[in-house]
Amino acid sequence: MKINYQIISQLHKLGKILNELKEEEFTEKDSLLCGSSVGQHVRHTLEFIECLVNTKEGEILSYDDRKRNLVLESSLDFALEVIAETELRLAGYIPPEKIRLKHILNESDHSITDTCGERELLFVLDHMIHHMALIRIAMENKFQWILLPVDFGYTPSTLIARSVPR
Repeated sequence: MKINYQIISQLHKLGKILNELKEEEFTEKDSLLCGSSVGQHVRHTLEFIECLVNTKEGEILSYDDRKRNLVLESSLDFALEVIAETELRLAGYIPPEKIRLKHILNESDHSITDTCGERELLFVLDHMIHHMALIRIAMENKFQWILLPVDFGYTPSTLIARSVPR
């Protein structure tokens, strides 16, 4: 459950930052993000979490085969609503012990491997922080008036490494 709360904490930080944006800022494409928007990174992050929490014991989990709900990237209010719902859902989430992970390798081939829900929670957490780092880049360059938490978009290991004298 510790990992769940780390993800919830990150979602909470993300929601607070998004509350500072206007809809057009949320959806605006940015060259710093290779032509994507903050909203697209939020959608991507939320869909990975959804993929995992919707996978039951023994089922196949595929982050590649996710729904890609474009409303999540085009409606700030909807994204904030989904963030709040996801926080609640994760609070009671018990990860399955055994699941199968499917990953598309190319147009004609894929890989399936055994994994567990707790390991996938760690992946989702790291993946989320990676996308929050990208959001941070956009925020620091386009929306400087928004104060970001010092740890927004950084993994705990990076924060620890940076605080250790060299």
